[in-house]
Amino acid sequence: MSFRPCLPTQEPRLRLRYLVETVAALVVLVTVAMVGPVKAEVPLEAALATVFTVHSADAEDRFLGSAFLWGAGGEVAVTNAHVVGDAVEVRLTDAQGNAEIGQVIARDPVRDVAVISVNAGRRGLIATTATPRLGAEVWAMGAPLGIAFTVTEGRVSALARQVEAAVPIRMIQHDAALNPGSSGGPLVDNAGALMGMNSQIADGSRMFVGISYAISAQDLTGIVQGLIEETLLPLPELGLTARPVDR
Repeated sequence: MSFRPCLPTQEPRLRLRYLVETVAALVVLVTVAMVGPVKAEVPLEAALATVFTVHSADAEDRFLGSAFLWGAGGEVAVTNAHVVGDAVEVRLTDAQGNAEIGQVIARDPVRDVAVISVNAGRRGLIATTATPRLGAEVWAMGAPLGIAFTVTEGRVSALARQVEAAVPIRMIQHDAALNPGSSGGPLVDNAGALMGMNSQIADGSRMFVGISYAISAQDLTGIVQGLIEETLLPLPELGLTARPVDR
C-alpha cells in the first residue's frame, strides 16, 4: 500500500483552485438565470406596451376590440375596419391605464383596415420586412373576449392564404388563439417585430378552433400608407358574388 503525501504548499493551492472554480460556476448559473429570461421577455413586453383596447367614445362605453401603435413616430394606431365600424372617435386605453380619444381618420372596409390618429411621442411597432416561414413562432396580442392585454403563443401554419374570394389579400395562417376582441391586435415574432394584424378566425366559427388569420406586415404597410396619404385605390366591385368551388 502506498500513500501520496499532501504537501503543505499544495493544499492551499488546491483549495484556492476549487474555490475559484466554484465561484465561476455560480456566476455562470446566476448569469443564465438572469439574462436568459430577459432576452425572451423584454421584446414581448415592449410590443405589448404598444397595444390598446378599443371602446366606443360615448356613454355606452362598448368594448370594440384591439389596436396597436404604428411606426417609429407613433402618430397613428391601426386596427380592423370592422372594429371601429362607422365611429368617428374611439377611446383607446394602453396597458398602463392611460386613455385617450382617437380620431378615425381613414378606413377601408373591404381590406378591413382602419387608421386612428393618436397623441404622438411614443414608439410603435415596426413592420418586419422578412418573409414569414412555416413553423415560425408567433405571438398574438390583444383583448380576446374583452380580457385586456393577453398574449397567446402559436406557430405559422400556412402562408399566403386567401380567405375571402373577392379580396386579393393573402393572409398569414397561424394557431395562436384568437377570439372575439382579438381583432385589430398585432402578431409579432420573438424579437417583437410586427408580422401582421390579427383579423379573422376560421370561417363560420364564433370561437377559436385552431385556425387564425392575420394581414401580413407587408400588405399592411402598403394599406396603411395608402390610407394616410389618400393614395390607396379602392378594390373594384365586379357586381358578382365570388365563392371557391371544388372539383
